[in-house]
Amino acid sequence: MQFRDPKEKPVYVAADDKGKVILPKFFRRWSIYQLYLLAEINRGTFKEYLEMQKDEQLILRSDFNQYRMNQKGAMPLSRIFDGKNVTVQPEDMIFIEKPSSLLDEKGNEIQSF
Repeated sequence: MQFRDPKEKPVYVAADDKGKVILPKFFRRWSIYQLYLLAEINRGTFKEYLEMQKDEQLILRSDFNQYRMNQKGAMPLSRIFDGKNVTVQPEDMIFIEKPSSLLDEKGNEIQSF
């Protein structure tokens, strides 16, 4: 991300943004990876770093029905990264999220509304 001083260019025009696009899932992991590099903690290449994140899973849209039936077909996030680019179109990716729960102000799980 690049800071844009509002005094220099007060109105953001999306059409003027010609930079590369990075998916939020990759951006978050890239940001953390960059911090490791700054701290001189060796995590290998970015692809190798992604390979270490074994719980980061996705399925391809074409495999969605198979996954729903038998929970097979998930792959690590690193599999769709060739070392420089993501090899799958965003609309063909379904990310598997970790389960979560909604808590009230006392920390108790909300079961229904």
